[in-house]
Amino acid sequence: MSQHTRFASRLTILGLSLATLLCCRTASAQEDGFTPYIDGRVLNVLSGSELVVLNTVTNKPVRVRLRGTDAPDPKGQPYGARSLHRLASIINGKLVKIEFRGTDAFGRVLGRVIYDNEDLNLAQLDAGLVWFHTSRDTELSAEDRRLYAEAEQLARKARRRLWSDAAPVSPAEFRTSKGIADEPEENLPAPSPAAPKPVYAHRRSKLYYLPHCPGYARVPPRLRAAFKGIEEAERAGYKAAPDCLQ
Repeated sequence: MSQHTRFASRLTILGLSLATLLCCRTASAQEDGFTPYIDGRVLNVLSGSELVVLNTVTNKPVRVRLRGTDAPDPKGQPYGARSLHRLASIINGKLVKIEFRGTDAFGRVLGRVIYDNEDLNLAQLDAGLVWFHTSRDTELSAEDRRLYAEAEQLARKARRRLWSDAAPVSPAEFRTSKGIADEPEENLPAPSPAAPKPVYAHRRSKLYYLPHCPGYARVPPRLRAAFKGIEEAERAGYKAAPDCLQ
């Protein structure tokens, strides 16, 4: 067999192999279906696991819940306001991609929120600011269930934020004890995008305050350092003020 014939034969084999691979991948994709996405601009962050986005295709607001997670209630539960503020400081007014698998009983889209190629559901779990909601883990793939469970366990071991409490109460337990329904409010307004207020830090005490904290307005301007979010403040060496843990 000549060198030219051998080369042509190799090309034929390679072509057949590629065709077979593409065929298999196409069949697999058809069996698995496809993952639908919503591209939208964040109008409002309602909690550390819920937001409203404006669908860029339909130009209509869509209420989204971060699937596989449950955030502390921002109206009175410890770390609820901090969870909300962290998420808002990252994506309020920004364009995000929502990968979703349907809706819940109240019509909210169950989605993975992706911003700057980051899974924010996973990021909230890693930060210790939401619970891995095991009763909702069927919303996730097996791989995501593993990743989300591991992220929560690592946050627990490191005692990050809500896991620093001796006996943290799950959002579901908190809502039940306070008689708060999980059903979203009707006709909730979706305000125009606005940057959340900055985090104020006291340069001498090395403590930071969120807008809801009693000491927020009392930080003297001459001793004030402003940050976009709690992670930026903590990277700079500041810790949460005691009255900010609620």
